[in-house]
Amino acid sequence: MNMRLIISKLIDTYGQDCQLKKRITNTIDHQIVYDYSQPKMIKGQFLQIMPYDSELYAWGNVKVGDWIGCFPHDVNIEEGDLIILGSDTLEVQNVVYRRHKGKVMYKEALLRRKSL
Repeated sequence: MNMRLIISKLIDTYGQDCQLKKRITNTIDHQIVYDYSQPKMIKGQFLQIMPYDSELYAWGNVKVGDWIGCFPHDVNIEEGDLIILGSDTLEVQNVVYRRHKGKVMYKEALLRRKSL
């Protein structure tokens, strides 16, 4: 059994259900406008790295991300997409492809809570 399959099975077994909304880019009157697709159910493993605390901003700290999410290699996730996890809407800040021997084993995304 290869490592990619093992990681996918671990995420499928122990991960959390969430919804993925793909970002759609449109141009209207020479302005870029973003919209989102219908949600698709996926699984991911999530780790909250920063508390939700407005005082962090009061002291001038710049918050880069609130969560790290790990997804199977075959999940199509990109910067700007939205993840709906429970009552939180998280925006994908960047995606890191974790590789072993040149193959993508899983995808890791830095997520920031989006105020609606």
